[in-house]
Amino acid sequence: MDELSGKLQASVEYIQSDMAEVKAQARATNAKIDDTRKEVASYVSSARTECLEKLDGLRDHMLKSFRDSGEGADKLRVELTERIDVVRNRIDGLQAEMLRRFEQVDLRMQLVQSELTRQIDQLKESLYRAKIQNLWWYISLGGAFFYIVAHALKWL
Repeated sequence: MDELSGKLQASVEYIQSDMAEVKAQARATNAKIDDTRKEVASYVSSARTECLEKLDGLRDHMLKSFRDSGEGADKLRVELTERIDVVRNRIDGLQAEMLRRFEQVDLRMQLVQSELTRQIDQLKESLYRAKIQNLWWYISLGGAFFYIVAHALKWL
């Protein structure tokens, strides 16, 4: 009986250690995802600040140019259009890069989720097998005990 109890205790400890390991992996994955999100947010913030600074510089330069020459409105409009196109292209490139990075993060999260699901399913299957095995042990022990009692009472 003590041997069976020891086996059951070892099975429970093994399952508990597996669960602790799965939880630790999930925490580590969540930390990595949070770090990636912070990195992307920082990257977007710095890009936004850089674009705003350049637009402010462009505005100041154009206002100065416009004040310096009364006939420079057409020239200013062309220059402004060209610079706005350059800024727009840069912003489009940043947006495409951000979308690509978010897609990578989504793929990573899906992989982590599928791996965790697989590990949890394996753990459930292991628990189910352990329950069945324990049930057979209980039935066997009960039968052995019944046999001993029947033999002691000379029923057999």
